Amino acid sequence: MDEHEKTTAQLREEIATLRTQLALLTARQAEVDKRNDTLRASEAFYRSLVETSPEVIYSLSPTDGTFTSLNPAFEEITGWSRAEWIGKPFAPLIHPDDLPLALEMY
Repeated sequence: MDEHEKTTAQLREEIATLRTQLALLTARQAEVDKRNDTLRASEAFYRSLVETSPEVIYSLSPTDGTFTSLNPAFEEITGWSRAEWIGKPFAPLIHPDDLPLALEMY
């Protein structure tokens, strides 16, 4: 039976099925939106913690040990620009006596 030969009852059944599927998709999208809102709020909270911390907080590239981020405390404590250190290795900032252990732990 092709599309032109469907009965009114069959078409009504298809419409009901589509409405049910649409309601499910709408509910799922609402859940996704709520999770995204929660994630955005959590990210903003932790970003605020990092940005306002009086301690240096940083992240390093897992592949080469270069800085990928530095919080403002880095500039306040060192006097160096964060932008100048992004992409540079962390090793020059480690005391020579501590460097072997730092590299091993990295």
